[in-house]
Amino acid sequence: MKLIFTKSYEELKELLSVIGGVWDESQKNKKILRLNGGVMNWYESTGTIQFQGGEEGSQYLESNVKSALYPDEFPCVSKINPVSIENNETDTPKKEESISHDITNKYLSGNFDCSEIIIGIVSAVGTETARVITPLTDRLKRFGYKVEEIKVSSLLNSLAIADEYSRIKNLMDKGDNLRESTKNNAILAYGSAKLIKEKRGKEKTAYIINSLKHPDEVEILRKIYGQGFYLFGVHADKKRRLHYLINDKGLTNAQATELTDIDEDEKIPHGQRTRDTYHLSDFFINFGKNDDQVKNTVQRFLELMFSHPYKNPTFDEFSMFMAFSSSVRSGDLSRQVGAVIAKNQQIVATGANECPVSGGGLYWAVMDGESGNVIDKMDGKDYMRNEDSNKAEQNEIIRSILARFC
Repeated sequence: MKLIFTKSYEELKELLSVIGGVWDESQKNKKILRLNGGVMNWYESTGTIQFQGGEEGSQYLESNVKSALYPDEFPCVSKINPVSIENNETDTPKKEESISHDITNKYLSGNFDCSEIIIGIVSAVGTETARVITPLTDRLKRFGYKVEEIKVSSLLNSLAIADEYSRIKNLMDKGDNLRESTKNNAILAYGSAKLIKEKRGKEKTAYIINSLKHPDEVEILRKIYGQGFYLFGVHADKKRRLHYLINDKGLTNAQATELTDIDEDEKIPHGQRTRDTYHLSDFFINFGKNDDQVKNTVQRFLELMFSHPYKNPTFDEFSMFMAFSSSVRSGDLSRQVGAVIAKNQQIVATGANECPVSGGGLYWAVMDGESGNVIDKMDGKDYMRNEDSNKAEQNEIIRSILARFC
């Protein structure tokens, strides 16, 4: 995000007085603030703010400046070291030695300057999500977060129904009707964002949205919260989910089967599409034989989210990332599928579901050397040809059949 401040220098200086630091006013159009090894440059003519310096010092200063200038957008304020403010010698190496900004120490002590976190949960009906949310909540608290659970079902104003089948079916119907009536398949995501805004306070908070059922909901939440949003896909096989619904919730076999089929893919645009939503997950949690596996998986995901200095992806995780990266080579959203061939934990080849060029290779966009514009080849994508090649071929087959028999 590009940071802009268009008011006067006096107002900027007053707002940033709470974080301390030393100002350099020697240049006509540029004012400089130095704090804990970080440097902020403010260009008066454009209002643009830029940060530089050591990685830790720059991030530390940027976090505090954002919180001071725009507290509503960046409510999490970093703790300011009183020694550095009092002595106004933030760029002196000796003073910096007394301030620990080492990422390892920050991680191990649970001291993070980051803002709020939004974690979405997607799981099929009959999945015991409490087995994930409980350890997730416990571990987030260990990282210094207050945890708020946002239940999407609370937005549907459903009546209290004792019968479990009727309760679940009623929630499904209400969600479908709301999406259809508003002509907005992401309406429940907007409602969840509204609840988060109402609950937001000064404490560093993690919000768990339980649970998402439509791909459009994920798309909107990623647009709203950017890199602060993570989607956890919780998986339990169908046999296990049916067993839970029948033996623990008292549903009949027919009722349990009906609900799981509807939940996976309701075959209508505004319906339940859990299966498609699940595939959008950033992390996948698979129920194992015991809760230790779930807890350890949750712990690893949080360590990755908080940039643990010693955690690297597994080979399978890296391969899936490469497969996803390959998928975006396809210019048609309906066929964006990527794959990786590996042997002995070495990637041999990557591939994508894309139309090949005559003679081999793929259609790549190319940069014009003079203008710098990136241009698609005239026959490389459907939008350049003003037609869908598959549909054109189908129509040609239909015409040939009609011409023969009519």
